[in-house]
Amino acid sequence: MKTIELVKEFYDRLHEGRPAKDIWRVYVGVLAEAEVQLEAVAGTEDAAEIVTALAYLQYALDGAWVAFGVAYVKEAAMLELHRSEMTKLGKDGRPVKGPTGRTCVGPDYVPPDFRKAMLGEKRT
Repeated sequence: MKTIELVKEFYDRLHEGRPAKDIWRVYVGVLAEAEVQLEAVAGTEDAAEIVTALAYLQYALDGAWVAFGVAYVKEAAMLELHRSEMTKLGKDGRPVKGPTGRTCVGPDYVPPDFRKAMLGEKRT
């Protein structure tokens, strides 16, 4: 079972009977809290705390996908984002560096087209 499906199971039980129109606000707040938790442990070398923070952040992210009603397109959106991110690399497949050594977008960059990615997905 994918993480989004696990989160949807919890989401459906947690929010049963509540109007869906404002639930997304809860997830925006939970994401902010999870980010603070991650920042608090990011500089440590405590792998268990880092995994805990990342897991809660991912759970909150998946909850937001569900709350906004776009969970059905998450996988297609992530594939489209990855495709786009890979076009940021140079022709040799390596990061492109500017004159100051800063990483730049490669010459063949193509931004993600999430609308196109969504067209192939069926709402569930």
